[in-house]
Formats: sequence, C-alpha cells, structure tokens
Amino acid sequence: MSAGTSTATAQSAAAEISIIPTAQGVEIEGRVIGLDEGEVQAALTIVKSDSGGTSNLTQSRAIGIHRGERHVIGKTTLSIQPGGKLSVELSVTQDGAEIATAVSTFGP
Repeated sequence: MSAGTSTATAQSAAAEISIIPTAQGVEIEGRVIGLDEGEVQAALTIVKSDSGGTSNLTQSRAIGIHRGERHVIGKTTLSIQPGGKLSVELSVTQDGAEIATAVSTFGP
C-alpha cells in the first residue's frame, strides 16, 4: 500500500484526505482547510471491503472556518487484509451547496 493524499478547493474551503500505512493497517484523516471565513458542514465517509467483510464509517459536523485554519473532521486507523479495497470521501457543503470534495481510493 502507498500513502495517498487528495485535495480539492472551491469557494471558502478545501477538502483534504490523507491515507498513511501503519503497522496496524492504514491511518485515515480528513481535514477541512479554511480559504475564507464562514460556516460549513463536513462529512467524512469511509468504506472498507476485505476478506473480513465490509465496514462503513461516517463522521460529520458543522464548523466555523477562518482563512488558513485546518480542522480535522475525522481520524481513524483501520486494519485491511491483502486484496482489500478502501474508499474515502470528504464532502464540504455551505448553505446546502457542495463547495469542496476530496476522494481517495485504493485496492483492486
């Protein structure tokens, strides 16, 4: 497995995902970076499928952002079996409209 980072920017926030291999599996972190001032809603969704089954995890919250600030929306470490598949999405909305999305996937 290799580490991956995906970043997308739009309007007042950017969405960023990092996936880092560890001795226990992979560490996943979703962050929102403020590009302006405002209130946003962020949702981090992780789907893992391997020989042990399928796991779905969603963490979300509303945050006040300021230019240059980073906010961790969710952070977790998951074990993943060889041949497993992982999909991670961080979606940021403001006033009901999606303003930033980051997606990272790996596996067969």
